[in-house]
Amino acid sequence: MIQDFKKIGIGLTACGLGFTFLGIILIFDAALIAMGNILFLSGVTLVIGPQRSVTFFFQKKKLKGSIVFFVGIALVLISELANPTRRVSNSMWLTIRLSSSECLNSFPLCFQNGP
Repeated sequence: MIQDFKKIGIGLTACGLGFTFLGIILIFDAALIAMGNILFLSGVTLVIGPQRSVTFFFQKKKLKGSIVFFVGIALVLISELANPTRRVSNSMWLTIRLSSSECLNSFPLCFQNGP
């Protein structure tokens, strides 16, 4: 039987992968990618345990990859925290652009009336 914290860890890992996937699909949205990274790391830690996760990430032959991974997480978090208004302005621009008639006319097959 799977222990409760491992079930939670599997859910957190799946959510982390989902958030990261959505962040990539939605034009590299830094907030979703940051949330995905945090959820993924916490999920992996709950699934395999803190001791084994530290051992996994800091193995001598995997140290370069781990450094790049953690620096990437830090860069995403720092960029999101440094300029939070950029995200709001980008979302507003995208909403206006998608709702404009020019954008709607560029997809005629999606908005046809009838069969």
